[in-house]
Amino acid sequence: MSGENDTGNPIVVALVSLLIPGLGHIIGGLKGRGLYWIAGWAIYLLVSFVLVFVGIGIFMLFLEPVWRIASAIDGYVQASD
Repeated sequence: MSGENDTGNPIVVALVSLLIPGLGHIIGGLKGRGLYWIAGWAIYLLVSFVLVFVGIGIFMLFLEPVWRIASAIDGYVQASD
């Protein structure tokens, strides 16, 4: 980490994005991209909770960790560039 880019440490960005998708992007200086991840994650959770009453939302909730992992990978890649 020579500090050549202004997007922060890729490891920190990825780990924070695992906790809250998009927050690592924001901490790493990628505010627009981070807000898109947070908004998408919130909409995904909202739709999942609503669909739980229909019976199919439970499957979407089980797939929620995939969203976190995708955000962490994207954050790592973006911070590495």
